[in-house]
Amino acid sequence: MYSDGSSRGATRALLPIAAERGGTHLECFDTFLPKIYARSGFVKVASIPFNREFAPDGWDYSAMSRVAPPRGEPDITFMVTQDQYEKLGRPEPRSFQDYDEADEYTRTGHTS
Repeated sequence: MYSDGSSRGATRALLPIAAERGGTHLECFDTFLPKIYARSGFVKVASIPFNREFAPDGWDYSAMSRVAPPRGEPDITFMVTQDQYEKLGRPEPRSFQDYDEADEYTRTGHTS
């Protein structure tokens, strides 16, 4: 799921439903979102730097610089449910440069 910003508070309502239906992990921009997700029981396990090559269409660097100073380029944070965090052996949060490595670590608790 993702938010287009039109329904304030929808994410808080939908996260528990997503977890109940088998969702175990998510990715988000490291702005205010990790705090919201942590309140719903998600734990940060990995991050990667923002990459302009993969910025969403229409990304507003100026507006985003208010929540991700100084350049409006927030890291991407990878999080898992508390249950998944326990199953993975409570991995320490790690920073990666490569998306696939961060994703693998999020799903398995280790990298190859």
